[in-house]
Amino acid sequence: MELFIELFKNKIFLSVLFAGVIAQLIKWIIHPRDNRGLFSFLVASGGMPSAHAAAVSALVTAVYWTEGVSTLLVLAIVLTVIVIIDALGVRYATGENTMKINRLITILHQQFNVRLQHAKVLFGHTISQVIVGILLGFFITVWVFSL
Repeated sequence: MELFIELFKNKIFLSVLFAGVIAQLIKWIIHPRDNRGLFSFLVASGGMPSAHAAAVSALVTAVYWTEGVSTLLVLAIVLTVIVIIDALGVRYATGENTMKINRLITILHQQFNVRLQHAKVLFGHTISQVIVGILLGFFITVWVFSL
């Protein structure tokens, strides 16, 4: 229990947590007619803004704020680059390809009565979604450290 109390006193942890949660809440507000509930939105991927980018941006900003230029900052930057490249490239391409595969499954069903289950499409992010996420993470960290 003491670990949780210490975690919630840690401004680095709070910055990352708030950045991720607030980014997901913004998605829920932007898409009110989506039939998914709040919890589904909190764990969903893709959309504006990028919660992944917000969280790692908050991490880098908070680590720099507390540690300055350090080995921990370098580690945070490397993690950030990996996460952002994944969000922009790998997951975005995977989502696009999954949509194409689902179209093929539909054609197979219509023309040959083949019944296959459609794959769940998980999208990555566009560059604008990532940039907004990065800015959101930065400003949330500034806010957390001002408290």
